[in-house]
Amino acid sequence: MRSEGSSETAAPGRSGGTMLVEPVFSGASVLNPRPIGSPGHRPQNVPDCTVVMTAYNDFRFLDEAVDSILQQDLPDFELIIVDDGSDDPSPVRCLEARDPRIRVLLNPANVGTAVSANRAIEVARSDIIVRLDSDDVAEPSRLRRLVGALRADPELGLVGSAVTIIDETGYPLRVERMPETDFAIRWTLMFHNPFYHSATAFRRSAFDAARGYRPDEPVSQDHYLWFDMLPHVRACNLPEPLTRYRLNGRGLTATHPTHNRERTDPIREALWRELGLTYDGANAQLDCDASNLLRELEVKDPARRAAAQRHALDIFDHLVAQRPGLVRPGEDAVHPFTAASGRRSTAGHGGTWVPQKLRTAWRLSRTIGLASTTRLAIVKLTRRSDAASHRPTRLTRVGAMDPVTALLHDVSPYEGFDPSAWPSDLQGWGSQDTVFLDIISTLKPKLIVEVGSWKGASAIHMAQLAKALRLNSRIICVDTWLGSVEHVLGGRPEWRESLQLRHGFPSLYFTFLANVVRAGVSDRIVPLANSSDNAALILKAKNVAPDLVYLDGAHEEDAVYRDLHHYWGLLTPNGALIGDDYGWDGVRRAVERFSAENELNIDARGDKFVLWRGRVG
Repeated sequence: MRSEGSSETAAPGRSGGTMLVEPVFSGASVLNPRPIGSPGHRPQNVPDCTVVMTAYNDFRFLDEAVDSILQQDLPDFELIIVDDGSDDPSPVRCLEARDPRIRVLLNPANVGTAVSANRAIEVARSDIIVRLDSDDVAEPSRLRRLVGALRADPELGLVGSAVTIIDETGYPLRVERMPETDFAIRWTLMFHNPFYHSATAFRRSAFDAARGYRPDEPVSQDHYLWFDMLPHVRACNLPEPLTRYRLNGRGLTATHPTHNRERTDPIREALWRELGLTYDGANAQLDCDASNLLRELEVKDPARRAAAQRHALDIFDHLVAQRPGLVRPGEDAVHPFTAASGRRSTAGHGGTWVPQKLRTAWRLSRTIGLASTTRLAIVKLTRRSDAASHRPTRLTRVGAMDPVTALLHDVSPYEGFDPSAWPSDLQGWGSQDTVFLDIISTLKPKLIVEVGSWKGASAIHMAQLAKALRLNSRIICVDTWLGSVEHVLGGRPEWRESLQLRHGFPSLYFTFLANVVRAGVSDRIVPLANSSDNAALILKAKNVAPDLVYLDGAHEEDAVYRDLHHYWGLLTPNGALIGDDYGWDGVRRAVERFSAENELNIDARGDKFVLWRGRVG
């Protein structure tokens, strides 16, 4: 939660303000790490992990946060919740009665997030600590995935993940990916925080080596913790979004009067100094632009964008040249999202960013240990970029159509399609949920129908799963690709922008096609551009009988009920239906109503649900 107060109390060994301290082990630093490793064994009768949450006054989202932990598919945990001196702590105090795995600590006064978290971790029973703010939401597999990553690698001491950004109503806005490799994380730290606090887990030994959260840092205590921790551990971010991070207008980040980038300038000053550089905090615009490129955010002004690219690459050159040992065998010395951010930031501007070839150049620089090679390659690519528009269009060629495509189309939708004309924007929510692997590996479906495909993330994931399982599955994707009511009304600017309007008409369908082609699964995915009602009638007339249906369309009760009725009737006798957004009131009411009428058990799995046609209540 982000509405805690601050503390003036200094931790042992810490000085006041945001002064950086010497590392615990002589010679170790973020850019010269010496991993301490993990203990060889874990004591018996301790939980797999301890989840730490703090709360203060604003309890609007507390129940949802707590429920998201109680619904984890890793059941062996303890949840410690610290009330940081709230005016009325009873909403926190009563949580202990909800589940024996919950422990509540009450601060007699408001002492701040850092002190509260330090207190919880001090009494934690597990050697792995997982953080979650009390206004965020953990996906059902989060604990299992984070704990599994830490158990698998003794030198890995800090792990996070991508996040789904949601608004105060819980509406998903976008997925924000994070730097995945240890090298990319250390490079990113030279510009901004490479982790979302609510997405992290870390070893207790790493936390102790870092001497805990800095109590004198009221807002950016997590940023400083990573700085203090990274000299002693390796780190990574998992690619799937395992946390829903809420934009909370009442939170600490949004409301604290001293929250600004300057609070973490000492981190950048120290890292740059270690490379023999001088960090210029007065040039905040350039640093913010570089950070935005690394975050996949657009920098519209061409001059600023070019300067930010050079700025980021200069630091990369210095880091590769002076710290080649940071890159482990098998890891790319590349920020995994620089290519995507380059494509987005230069779209429509005749830009000079050539993502795939930059990746090749960076890999080359890593291999031979010469940052100058990277610079030469980039200069050459930049000079050639003006001629890019004269290259022949990369059209998709399709051979004989498979029977499923031929059933719905006279000509393959991919024939003659140019994916390079459309952005790489594989936005989705819960598209890699473990339910897909579970159900697809169980059913081994020959035919899947997805209702509500958006930009194709979940369909592509299912196609890739089927391919990995050696299944000859086909997926029919049903969508109007016109957006929902929320997108058209544009409650937030980014909702309407996500429709990618051209001359007033959404172009999402073409982004979908481009994503499918780029993922290499156009031979498995067949689009059917129509409303869910009409598509159901078309599929019924064509005698289409899927083994699996995935519903991810409407949120309104009547519309969801109609989809359930229509597509349930298409299923094979032993098929199954997966549904999304079970947390939405309209969806839940429709599912409960339909299940009651058909005497079905609801297999609820977090935000997903499963109905089995061959199994009745």
